[in-house]
Amino acid sequence: MTKVRQDIIDCAERHNLPETLKTIRGRACYEDIFETAIEEAGSVDAVVTILIDEKNVRWTSCFISYVSDLSDNQKRRLIASLAAAQEKDLVFIF
Repeated sequence: MTKVRQDIIDCAERHNLPETLKTIRGRACYEDIFETAIEEAGSVDAVVTILIDEKNVRWTSCFISYVSDLSDNQKRRLIASLAAAQEKDLVFIF
């Protein structure tokens, strides 16, 4: 299992997202995982807030890459959260 998938599992467990956990464990692609998380959390903005709270560079960078319907404001918030992350973690996205 990749570190990104493990990060998503840990986050889904912390935020009580059982359908998202099933999707991850079913070996779904990232698009399907994020779509399930959005549906289960109630909105894209709800997942954006979770990601910002989690401060997880890997999941946040994947979310930005795989979710096409992010608003400019959501993208700015996520990018700002990445910029605030520790420098060693930022190397991952470059």
